[in-house]
Amino acid sequence: MSFGACKDDVVRARRLAAAQGVAERVSFELGLPADFPGSGYDDVVHVEGLGDGEEPGAAARHVRRSLAPDGTWMIVARNAAEARLRAAVLAGGFTRFRRAGENPFVFEVRA
Repeated sequence: MSFGACKDDVVRARRLAAAQGVAERVSFELGLPADFPGSGYDDVVHVEGLGDGEEPGAAARHVRRSLAPDGTWMIVARNAAEARLRAAVLAGGFTRFRRAGENPFVFEVRA
């Protein structure tokens, strides 16, 4: 699921998934970082939804409850300070937080 993206991004992602023949295995939805529905997700992606104006601690707790035990949370956050985001993620019940590759704005989070 992707939260924090704009509606056009979700429409495009759905089209691409259909074109690749995987639409029945993935879903893309818009929602708030701390209250999207469902549980047991393999992956949750937040795109620009955890900036300084948001509450990353509430989002972290919610995502932790929503992920499958071996799930991954990917965060794209150009507007959030890495140290603040790391602290909120770890306080939310996660144990692993790292930059995903060389991009300074993309983070991988795991239980």
